[in-house]
Amino acid sequence: MKVYLSILWSLLAFSLSAQLLVRVTSLPTSTPQDSKVHVAGNFNQWSPNDPNFVLQNNPDGTRTISLFPPVGKVEYKFTRGDWSKAEGDEHGKVIGNRTYNYDGTPSVVNVAILSWEDLDGKSGVTSTAASNVQILDHDFSMPQLDRKRRIWVYLPPDYHTSQKNYPVIYMHDGQNLFDNATAFAGEWQVDETLNQLFSEGDFGAIVVGIENGGWRRLDEYSPWYNEQLEAGGEGEKYVDFIANTLKPYIDGTFRTLSQREYTGIIGSSMGGLISHYAAIEHQEVFGKIGVLSPSFWFSNKVYNHTTTSGKHASFKYYLSAGNEEGSEMVSGVNKMNVTLQQMGFSSGELKKTLIPNGTHTEAFWASEFASAYKWLFGDLTLTDVEDRKDMSSFRIRPNPAFSELWVDNMESVQGAEIQIVSIDGKFVRKYPFNGNMPIDIHTISEGTHVVSILIQNKVIFSEKLIVARS
Repeated sequence: MKVYLSILWSLLAFSLSAQLLVRVTSLPTSTPQDSKVHVAGNFNQWSPNDPNFVLQNNPDGTRTISLFPPVGKVEYKFTRGDWSKAEGDEHGKVIGNRTYNYDGTPSVVNVAILSWEDLDGKSGVTSTAASNVQILDHDFSMPQLDRKRRIWVYLPPDYHTSQKNYPVIYMHDGQNLFDNATAFAGEWQVDETLNQLFSEGDFGAIVVGIENGGWRRLDEYSPWYNEQLEAGGEGEKYVDFIANTLKPYIDGTFRTLSQREYTGIIGSSMGGLISHYAAIEHQEVFGKIGVLSPSFWFSNKVYNHTTTSGKHASFKYYLSAGNEEGSEMVSGVNKMNVTLQQMGFSSGELKKTLIPNGTHTEAFWASEFASAYKWLFGDLTLTDVEDRKDMSSFRIRPNPAFSELWVDNMESVQGAEIQIVSIDGKFVRKYPFNGNMPIDIHTISEGTHVVSILIQNKVIFSEKLIVARS
């Protein structure tokens, strides 16, 4: 009787004040005790851990939340505070967004959560990664953040049969890019897309996928702190890791075109926000930017940072979102588009696209990736690269090296420094460079390292170095 009265009172209170009551009638048996269940949707910028969207526990075992969405299609999904802990279907596999057509009248929606992807799915899921995708390192060091991360690398189909040097694209949420067995809500199919484009005559590009930090994702993907979400603020260090640790290693390990006009960064949602920040903050590093469904809502400081930083070099910038992602998403994209135009981005440098039926999903970003890539890199040809790449004539010798190291062809370079980083990305040593003197490396540990030449803290050349001991 008490339970009945409680439910009756809840419904009465709802009829007087709430607009849309969402009730979860059952949870998977795998749900950890005391887990908080969040709802994320187009009404809260798809934030998976918004403290204002935690479902309330009821005496009858249900969980409820009252929403006040705008009239129209409501899209949503349940999580346990992170997209890595999203709800799944009856087999624990990825499901699409839930939808409800809201007409503005008080309504009740009853749903059952069938599984959690991280607890009930993934086991036995077949890998969909192409053969030219590899794990570079399961624990690549991120010294700026004092943590480690798995790094994926896609190599073009002709990488091992040609002598070409390739553009490089750095992408976030690496577990979602190539393999459905590791993706949280479906993969981007970056490997399948690029392999198909290559078969149609595309030049090819290397893609470096950096896995996100799970519950640290919001922290790493914004340089600004969001007090409401109690997240953000590590983005500057994360971007510094990409520009000054990961990129020198990639350039020293693979045949890359290391100049900024051949270096891109692409991401979606919070990954779109940090891609934008990285490109504006490090214009000396990134010249091609893909920003899909960006979470500019996370901090209004992004607009002021963009304006005050200014534009110091030519760019190619692809900016897109779906009209079904909510008015705040669309208005944010439009506002940034105007901001970039006012900074001097021309129509040949900036492309804004609003997709009529686009939603905030991995499937949408997968469908947009080909368009973004072709606009950013599609005009690259072998002749163009050979004419413009200006490959450095610097040479490090001997390699392998024992106690001394020389760098050839740097007689006319002033103010240079030599930086050595270990194979796992850890900073080892930095030297002021004197072209007439050898570099003393007798105290550096044996193994594989990356040597970089820096001028005014900008990497202009990198090469892999083997340090040996006789």
